[in-house]
Amino acid sequence: LALAQGQELDSGRIQGLAERTGGRIALAAGDPVRALGPLDRAVALWRDQGVRVWHARTLLDLGDALAACGRDAQARAAWTEALDLFTALKFRLR
Repeated sequence: LALAQGQELDSGRIQGLAERTGGRIALAAGDPVRALGPLDRAVALWRDQGVRVWHARTLLDLGDALAACGRDAQARAAWTEALDLFTALKFRLR
């Protein structure tokens, strides 16, 4: 049972990384609209799994994509949530 749960967790993390990477590639290619779907899915995966550091990092990316789409209020909300998570984790932002 523990092995099966571990494999399921690893699969979710791989999916989260894949979604985030796809979103970041789309954003880097200048297509923030295409980045939104993968980044939204990655945020949900990280949130559901309780992986707060990746959740926060992906929220930063999502905020960047939202801002590039002109959705400034939503971008600020994503960045604020990321900052709250980083603060809770005691990260030093430089």
